[in-house]
Amino acid sequence: MMKEVRLSRFQVVLIVVSFVALLVVVGLLAYKYFSSNSGPSPTSVASEIASSQPTQGVSEAPNFYPTPTRGLGISRKEIMDVYKQKGFTFEESSPVGGSPRVIGRATNGVVYLEIIGPPENVEKITMMFGVPSDAPSVVRENLAYVSALLDEFAAPGSGNWFINEIPKIKNGCLDSSKAFGNREVQVMFYPNGMAFAIIAPAP
Repeated sequence: MMKEVRLSRFQVVLIVVSFVALLVVVGLLAYKYFSSNSGPSPTSVASEIASSQPTQGVSEAPNFYPTPTRGLGISRKEIMDVYKQKGFTFEESSPVGGSPRVIGRATNGVVYLEIIGPPENVEKITMMFGVPSDAPSVVRENLAYVSALLDEFAAPGSGNWFINEIPKIKNGCLDSSKAFGNREVQVMFYPNGMAFAIIAPAP
């Protein structure tokens, strides 16, 4: 017949404390392992790609665009014609603040182009794009889309400014803007791998 073993309160506390300490150590080791084996963040991939590309200094763009009364002085058709040739498909979407909106989608499915404003004089152009950490070729393609958009519809040289800004990403985030004549470009990157490039009238 087995003899019943009674533990003192001190022994019980000691066992519990030892068990908790063991769990903490195991948790720390697991965290260290998975942290060291995780892949690069989406924005770090974009930053690495941008840093590897040759860049040039960006000069101030002259104010050579006609100053619109409200919008950018660009028609919706001008933008859509360029991007339809690149394979984008467009459809009308719900208005924003009473302004018409159309959204285009690239063939790769991770780049969207939003055009807001009257068809003859749009007010805002936004390119939404992904920077997936596991697809560097897609990131390169998307950065090229954005750079071309800015050079075409913001100002010559603004695409190069965009590429120069990407290495400034910190903790997966970037929010930077610059005026080119009477148009302002804003770029935003987020840790979840989504990013935006916006063209709007300069303040």
